[in-house]
Amino acid sequence: MTDGKTPPAVTYCHKERIDIDDTATFDDATIRRHIIRYQWAKDVIAKRFGRAARVLDCACGTGYGSKILLSVAHEVFGMDIDRGAIETAIAKHGGGLLTFFQWDLSKHPFHFSRPAMDAVVCVETIEHIQDDVAILERFKDALIPGGLLLLSTPIRASGCLDDKPANPFHIREYTAPELANIVQSVGFRDVKVEPEGCHLRGFIFLTAVRP
Repeated sequence: MTDGKTPPAVTYCHKERIDIDDTATFDDATIRRHIIRYQWAKDVIAKRFGRAARVLDCACGTGYGSKILLSVAHEVFGMDIDRGAIETAIAKHGGGLLTFFQWDLSKHPFHFSRPAMDAVVCVETIEHIQDDVAILERFKDALIPGGLLLLSTPIRASGCLDDKPANPFHIREYTAPELANIVQSVGFRDVKVEPEGCHLRGFIFLTAVRP
């Protein structure tokens, strides 16, 4: 249990989780890399919508990114498979216009009682998913027509076999053209990849629109 102010002690089931307040565990460079991804998403959403109505942060972790996104949205929904991460997110940031919930997107489609999302943000997640096409279909279903998908993911290292990423937690990694082609194949349009290195070297930053 938590008093709503003090984050609970957490053991994450999924090892690639970061708490930007845990500076004893995570160095400044790692924290900065994670914040940059959400700042990119925030800026793109602001440029397109001014202020979006609803944003879904898929695999929100401990919720710091969802809080960043709230600055350009009326509501943000943070979703993660990891119960410990969600408990931390609720304790630190939950309430009001920030809603966090545990969900296994790889097994269950979204069921929103509210209108669909203006934007779906997926930061360093698709590389962990077995069926990436199914996940992209679910993202598309969660968006309103004209809604925006924002993805970031590591670029597959040169010489690395696509079925054997160096990171043991990754199922696969992509080149920018590969990811763009997959996103287009599920029906997104206006698929755009930011120039390599303009945000973080070694990562793909992609946007796409639901028709």
